[in-house]
Amino acid sequence: MGLLIQHPGQAVAFLKQRLKPAAPLDPKRLEQWLHELDSDDFATREKASRELVNLGNRGKRSIEKHLAAEPKSAEVRRRLERILETLNGPDPPPEQLRQTRAVEVLCQLGTPEAKELLQALTEGVADAPLTRDAQSALRLLTRPFAQRGNQRD
Repeated sequence: MGLLIQHPGQAVAFLKQRLKPAAPLDPKRLEQWLHELDSDDFATREKASRELVNLGNRGKRSIEKHLAAEPKSAEVRRRLERILETLNGPDPPPEQLRQTRAVEVLCQLGTPEAKELLQALTEGVADAPLTRDAQSALRLLTRPFAQRGNQRD
């Protein structure tokens, strides 16, 4: 984060390539990942697990339903339980943490380009953490300087 903050122009360009407004949750895609947890291919099962974790709380209800339906496979049950442990744990999923840190960098930069990217990120799905983080960062940046201090949204 420190290195990005030291190079504002490059940081915004770098983050603009990697951050996109949060898209709506695709129920078909979610079902596909849940189904792939029972794949014969280990890499497919791992990828599906990662994708479900990266959904964060947006996919939690579906994961809980799938687990409550008592999956036939012990492997699927273990994976679903691990995913829920991760989602219920104290730390956000890795992708969400990366996004939160990126928004923090943009907020600290506060350049017009950084604000423009934050504004674009606010156009994502309302319940996505990235959208909410970008909205909070913009509110913080638009407050009069004297009110900012150490306050957090």
